[in-house]
Amino acid sequence: MVQTQQKSSTSTTQNTESSSGQQSAGVADFSNQMLIDLYRALAPVTGAIADDRDAADEDVLQYARVGMLPEALDLEPDEPLESLAELLGLPVPQGASFQAPTAPPEETLTEQGDTPGAAVQDASTMPSSETDGTYLNQLDNDAVGSKSPSAQCSPTSLTMGLLNIYEGDVERFFDAAEPLLAAVGQTVDRNGQPEGAITTLIVHTDWEAAYAAAPDLFENNPDWQAFHPGDDVIKSPLAQAYIASLFEGVDDALSIASTYTTVTDGECSGPMDFNGRWDWAQDAWEQGGQVSFEGGFTGSGHVVHIREFTESGMVIDDPNGVRLNGDHYLKNGMPPSTDHKTPAAEATFERRTETNIDLRAPYEAGLESSRWGERNTYARSELEALDALRWVLVIHADTQSG
Repeated sequence: MVQTQQKSSTSTTQNTESSSGQQSAGVADFSNQMLIDLYRALAPVTGAIADDRDAADEDVLQYARVGMLPEALDLEPDEPLESLAELLGLPVPQGASFQAPTAPPEETLTEQGDTPGAAVQDASTMPSSETDGTYLNQLDNDAVGSKSPSAQCSPTSLTMGLLNIYEGDVERFFDAAEPLLAAVGQTVDRNGQPEGAITTLIVHTDWEAAYAAAPDLFENNPDWQAFHPGDDVIKSPLAQAYIASLFEGVDDALSIASTYTTVTDGECSGPMDFNGRWDWAQDAWEQGGQVSFEGGFTGSGHVVHIREFTESGMVIDDPNGVRLNGDHYLKNGMPPSTDHKTPAAEATFERRTETNIDLRAPYEAGLESSRWGERNTYARSELEALDALRWVLVIHADTQSG
C-alpha cells in the first residue's frame, strides 16, 4: 500500500531522565541510531495509515521478545506501543494511529547515546528527485483479468512513476484515473491500490482503437502486441507509455529504449547497447523523468522503478521485494526464512539496504515487511550481469499543463 505522508529526513530521541537525574535504564546501552531504526521499522504499521493498533502493540512485544529492545526497558504490557513512543520522545499513538509530530524534541541523544546533542541525520536519507511515500507493493494487489499480483510488476512500477509526477498525492492520481476508467466501462476504487487502476485500465483498453488513434506511440507497427497478447499486454512498455500519456499532467511524447530500438520524445533512432541505454536512462532521470525498466531479476523478467542513480550504480524500488542471491527473493509481506539468513544472503541484504537501513531491524528480528523492495541498492556491474535495461520506459510531467 502506498504511504501518502512524507517522512522527515531527521529522527530524534529524547534524553529521558529519572527523578534522580540519571538517564533512564536501558537507553544508555541502546544507540540512538538503533532506536531510530526500530521505530522507523514499525512506522508502516503504526504510522498515519495504520489500521490495527493491536497488531502494532504485538510487534513491539515481539521486538522485546527477540532481544531487539534493551532488557531494562520497562514496557507497559497493556500499552507497549505507547510506552515505547513516550520513551523515545516520539508522537504518542492516538486511537489506531499516530498523531503526526509538529516539531522534534528540544534535546536529543548523540550518535553514541550518552549526551544531549543535535538531532542525528538519518543515514538512509539520500538526495533524490523522487517523492517519499510513493513505494508500492505489487503483492498486495488484487487480481485483474488473468493477472495475479505476482504478474503485476510492470503496472505497479509505472504507477510509482505517475505518483511521483503527482508528488505523492494519491487522490490527485485517482482524480486523473477516474475519467479514463469510465471511458473503458470501469469505475475507480479509491479504497483500493492505485496500481489496480492502471492494471484495470490496460486490461480493458481497446488496443486496436488505441493504435488507430495514435500509431506513433506504437512505433507505427500494427503488430506491436504480438509479443504481449491478451492480458499479457500489461507487460508491454508501449501499452504502458500509451496509458501514461492519457493522464492529465503527463507529457504524451514517447521515450523508450530497448535492445531493438530507441525512441526519444517521439523521435526514433537505432538501438543501443547496455552502456548506451544506461547513459540514456540516467540522462532522462536527471532531467526529471520517471524511469522504469525490465531486467532478469526473475526467470521470466521483472520490472522495477529507478529511485536514483549513484556513483557506482542505482537505487531502485522493486515492487516484489528484495532480491538476494540468484533469483531468490525475500518477498514483500514475508518474514525472512533460514534461506534468507545464510552468510551470503545476509551480505547481499546489507548491500541492498545501504540507502534504506530502516529495513535492517525487521530483518534481524525475523519480522515481515511490506516494503522489502523499497530503495534497494545495486552496483552497475550487478545490473549488467542481470541483463537489466532490456527495455527502459521514461515518462515526463507535462511542463505545459497547469
